Amino acid sequence: MIVNLSRLGKSGTGMWQYSIKFLTALREIADVDAIICSKVHADYFEKLGYAVVTVPNIVSNTSKTSRLRPLVWYVYSYWLALRVLIKFGNKKLVCTTHHTIPLLRNQTITVHDIRPFYYPDSFIQKVYFRFLLKMSVKRCKHILTVS
Repeated sequence: MIVNLSRLGKSGTGMWQYSIKFLTALREIADVDAIICSKVHADYFEKLGYAVVTVPNIVSNTSKTSRLRPLVWYVYSYWLALRVLIKFGNKKLVCTTHHTIPLLRNQTITVHDIRPFYYPDSFIQKVYFRFLLKMSVKRCKHILTVS
């Protein structure tokens, strides 16, 4: 199993806490083969004993809102999908955010909030939630929600 934390963002946030607690609970019931995370977080997860696949910091979330980052992530995610397929095959992939990795079918995602579906903060968010996420959810094996 691979855990996708590539869009995790800054440590100390609610998303960070959820992801770390989720990872701790998951480790008790399943073998985690690797963590996909930004370069900023790589040392943290390596110290916990995980194999790490890093992504550039530009595609990871930060506390600053960016109109460009979602587009960069979308393009980069295809490259990431190829890296994961070559290295791990079609292993289970669990994402602690709603950001899927295209081309990979064996995914579980976490949808934390659907407010942007109805009240998006930007046009890009509107397109993502109304169209891309809608299509991605149909390809996922499981969907987790926290609210």
